[in-house]
Amino acid sequence: MPVAVQTGEIVQVLVQGTIEEQQCENVWYFRAQAVDPDVLANLLADIAACLLALIPILSANYRLDRLKAKVVSPAVGPEEEWLPGVGATVQGTAAGDSQPSFVSALVSLHTTRGGRSGRGRVYFAGVAEGDTVGSYLNREAPLWAALAAFVLCMLDKFKARDVPVAGDYDWGVMSRKIGGLKPPFLAAGYARIVRAVPKDALATTRSRKIGKGR
Repeated sequence: MPVAVQTGEIVQVLVQGTIEEQQCENVWYFRAQAVDPDVLANLLADIAACLLALIPILSANYRLDRLKAKVVSPAVGPEEEWLPGVGATVQGTAAGDSQPSFVSALVSLHTTRGGRSGRGRVYFAGVAEGDTVGSYLNREAPLWAALAAFVLCMLDKFKARDVPVAGDYDWGVMSRKIGGLKPPFLAAGYARIVRAVPKDALATTRSRKIGKGR
């Protein structure tokens, strides 16, 4: 039975992948602008569309495994899961070697709320060595263009709408300081993203090391 989301509810989406046989995760938040009768067919399908355009540009040691969604405010709801369809390209195809698993491409998130509690980050594993110059992404390489396209895709699909329809969401950041440390979160902790900016300086995800971490 499809999982439904009510207007104003906040959904936590877990993006799960694998790099060098270790789990690699991102946690994102979305707010329903209207009732969504099927979170798998709407929210998760839209996120997957943006991600699947990016994945082939990553190194061959990264694989997208699944997306999981559940309502986390005002109460905790049931979990829904998206799995790749047959024929979907879920593994990177960039030629050559890759950067270490803890090296990431970074997207900086800016919201309607000022200060540190209004900012967020997205870390993408699977940076191909050929897309870098020293400690930076090469702005002429495929990954830089793919990150920009991913950001545009997400901001277009998940933006504030004057007249929302079923399945419309906005994309946001959850402040644990304001919303609480674990679900169910207070709705005040959520702030809508208004700008997402790829960074050319390579980032590190220190918990993402061989044999452990995300």
